[in-house]
Amino acid sequence: MLMLITVMTLAMTLSFVQSNLTRREAENEFTFAKVFMKTVGLQVDDVAWQTGQLDSLQYSSQNSEMFLREGILRYTVTINYAGSPAPTSETLTYTLNGLFYSIPVSKYNLENLYHESILPGEMTKLVQNQPTEPITRVFVVQKNPIGTEGDYVRIGVIPLFRYTEYSLTFSSGKTEYKKFFLTDLVTGLGTPSSPQYINLYSSKIDSFIRRGVTSMIFTVEYPRAAEGYDSEFFNFKDKNGVLLESKTLTFSPTGVTVEIYVSTVEVGYRN
Repeated sequence: MLMLITVMTLAMTLSFVQSNLTRREAENEFTFAKVFMKTVGLQVDDVAWQTGQLDSLQYSSQNSEMFLREGILRYTVTINYAGSPAPTSETLTYTLNGLFYSIPVSKYNLENLYHESILPGEMTKLVQNQPTEPITRVFVVQKNPIGTEGDYVRIGVIPLFRYTEYSLTFSSGKTEYKKFFLTDLVTGLGTPSSPQYINLYSSKIDSFIRRGVTSMIFTVEYPRAAEGYDSEFFNFKDKNGVLLESKTLTFSPTGVTVEIYVSTVEVGYRN
């Protein structure tokens, strides 16, 4: 009888130790995933603005998977001009993808509708307006279910608009410029089955230039909201819960020159 109790006690102890080890491994992977995806977000900016630039980042995964989810985010930009005799406008649309590092909730579970902003540390605006501000948003979300996908804690990287401004003086007067930057993450070479490296490759940069722009309106939409990639998933809110899904930039009444640069960054994998 004493031997049976001892065996049962040992079994329970081993089970408890194993459970703690599994939990600790999952916590470590979650911590690693946040640091890794923040690095990915920063490196996207590093490679994006020189065509042909390539960067490789090493990672390992115990329980998770990496995938690029297509068409989950749409930025609409309305450009208004100082037209004569009446103002005119045009609309640009950018439908974009998101990169996700996903850990099954069976391995690591926070709580449903959990959100955490990693980059920037706090969302304060839809359009970033400093050269040192990030061009990607890195965030943690647990929102389940998402369509027919499994239940995951996701660490995502999605594109953000960023702009800088400057002016040049000519004999005819001063011209103001607003330069906007956006990245488009697309599928590159390799498969994310069991890679050891993720590759970021800048394959092309498209430009769009207009003059006489008096204002721009940026809005964000969610083409795959019906699957769960919706406003609640992306959580474009500031710390007070105010939605940041629209932004209007107003310029000189006589108009400024606007330049928009979109870099296509291929996300590939290799062992």
